[in-house]
Amino acid sequence: MGDVYEREINSFTLIRLLTVDEASQLLNMSKEATWRYVRAHLIPSVRVGRQIRFDEKAILEWIKNGGCSLKQRGPKRNDRNN
Repeated sequence: MGDVYEREINSFTLIRLLTVDEASQLLNMSKEATWRYVRAHLIPSVRVGRQIRFDEKAILEWIKNGGCSLKQRGPKRNDRNN
């Protein structure tokens, strides 16, 4: 894939999911600090089976928004209908 992080295949967009090591490097913080942010729900992350991954675009958007707490952004998408 090279430097291309997203591709569109049959109208589906592939999302680049980062490991904790990659997210920590992007954020310039330790893995331990990244895990603390995940446990405190301060950073956007997704669970893939038993693993935690980070949507690169969501992380970059989070940084752009000043790294605000996810709780400050309002309800999660699933909670809006309840």
